[in-house]
Amino acid sequence: MFNADDLIWIDFEVFGGALDLKAAGAFRYVAEASTHTIVLSYAIGNAPALTWHADGAILDWNCAPNELRAAYERRKTFAAWNASFDAAVWNYATLGFPFLAPERVIDPMVQAGVSNLPTDLEHASRYLGGPGKQKDGKALIRMFSIEGANPRECPAEWKRFLAYARQDVEAMRDVYRKTRPLPHEEWPPILGVRAYQPEGRSDRYALRAQRRNACDRRCHRHRPPADRAHRRGCHPSYAGETDRDLDARHARRRGNARGPDRRRS
Repeated sequence: MFNADDLIWIDFEVFGGALDLKAAGAFRYVAEASTHTIVLSYAIGNAPALTWHADGAILDWNCAPNELRAAYERRKTFAAWNASFDAAVWNYATLGFPFLAPERVIDPMVQAGVSNLPTDLEHASRYLGGPGKQKDGKALIRMFSIEGANPRECPAEWKRFLAYARQDVEAMRDVYRKTRPLPHEEWPPILGVRAYQPEGRSDRYALRAQRRNACDRRCHRHRPPADRAHRRGCHPSYAGETDRDLDARHARRRGNARGPDRRRS
């Protein structure tokens, strides 16, 4: 089992604008160039929850808190409620973040479900006697994550938004501690990639996609709106694109018109 004091607890707050998460799906949502993470709330083991933000700007690993960088470098295990979303945000909606592999993340929602608790954090927390989520959380999410309010123009609301993010981490950790701990072998791979890809291929694909997405962000930030259609031409959608297609397109970029060797192995 994973000791709660050894885990790194994380929860992202993301600006996605008008893009609807439920309609788009998590991967398309986080891979959109306009989507970026604005707050990371985290706790190292038993320490109090903290927030890292850049006043609404995208989070850059070069400015990450030292204790978070150290935890990643020590190969600590991370925990996030609905972890497939937070892991995708870490890998695709940030700047310069190192790749967070599936085997380094667990989802406390799974443990709550195995204990016959609701799988939404609000109800799971309240069922166990916790405070649940902050009452004005949805209004604050709309304000900063959808409407894109400037934190400097509404500091009181931004302060409550950061408190909301920290409370989610505290509630998640509390639910984990109060439920039956699962042994290591019962934890599923949260991204569902390794079950469908040959060994080693999933990480290679994810790293290439992460590099391409960073290029998307540079195009989006530094080009005027009329030129952002460039992104569609240079970087086709992830949907339906195989590893071989990716290799061929990158080879063509490097001036090799043949692309990779297409002989069957």
